[in-house]
Amino acid sequence: MFSVIIPLHNKTDFILRAIDSVLQQNFTDFEIIVVNDGSTDGSDKKVAERNHIKLTLINQDNQGVSVARNSGISQATHEFVVFLDGDDFWHPQFLQQLKLLIETEPQAGIIGTAISHYYSNQPKEINPNFNFVGENKLSFDCYTAAQYFQQAIKSTLITASSVAIKRDFFAINPGFDPKIKFGEDIDVWFRAILFFGELYYLPTSFAFYSQEDQNAATKRNYRLDETLMPKIIKDDYYRFETIQDQLTFQAFHDFRIKWIYLRLYPLYKLKSNRKPICDLLAKAQRKFFLAKGVYLLPFGLLHQLSSSKPFKTLVSKYLNYCYHFIYR
Repeated sequence: MFSVIIPLHNKTDFILRAIDSVLQQNFTDFEIIVVNDGSTDGSDKKVAERNHIKLTLINQDNQGVSVARNSGISQATHEFVVFLDGDDFWHPQFLQQLKLLIETEPQAGIIGTAISHYYSNQPKEINPNFNFVGENKLSFDCYTAAQYFQQAIKSTLITASSVAIKRDFFAINPGFDPKIKFGEDIDVWFRAILFFGELYYLPTSFAFYSQEDQNAATKRNYRLDETLMPKIIKDDYYRFETIQDQLTFQAFHDFRIKWIYLRLYPLYKLKSNRKPICDLLAKAQRKFFLAKGVYLLPFGLLHQLSSSKPFKTLVSKYLNYCYHFIYR
């Protein structure tokens, strides 16, 4: 039923934990495809030594996480593709809950679960209280695409280690974009939700997002052209003519402008982003003026303030206030 895709690049301290969390699943109809993206720390050798019948290791030169995930998808044989990063891990009931939801809602095309953050000072064995989750009990939400994009400004809900997508999606839609270094995963989630028209969501945390790796992608500074923003603002981002629901169309168009304003501020840390940011803001529609007002300040000033944690917090609170109370 599930093809589990694990991209791997220098995760020697974590990769076996990720793999074992899959092998220890209560539901066992799965395959694991680990794509070693040119690791140099011996983590690929650890995977090879696992030598499990359900585990396949693919080796490739270092080409980035998007190419690694796409390579795994190309080798997948099951109906659903499920993603897990090499330093994250799952509760033993993760796949079981996905299976129950699919049996309940067989039309589901993209499914996500909540995820909990895991820090190195936590105990190695996590035993959250899942006693209320029985074999035949299931609690889930269904967001239409319009509903999802209306609330996604608060939280996109799913991550690269808590989502399953029907493999057929990738046969007729582009996979992960290698040009995007930050946000390449939510690019796929957004397009899949637009494609299927809804997201099925399990609000219980069946996945754990590691905060242990000091080299994680979220700790880097990025050029604007390495993010999703220049792509999502384009009129040809998605085949919008296929969307018959005007509410979905409008919800997504409003969402992408709000989302850019909310996520743009940290990119002022790089002086090289000056012109690309100006070009991006020029393409934004004349909407949500109070939110855009932050970016009417001179680039040099925002660049200086971008390293100030108190100012960053202030900007975030201001934008969230605008979206929660003014532009709801």
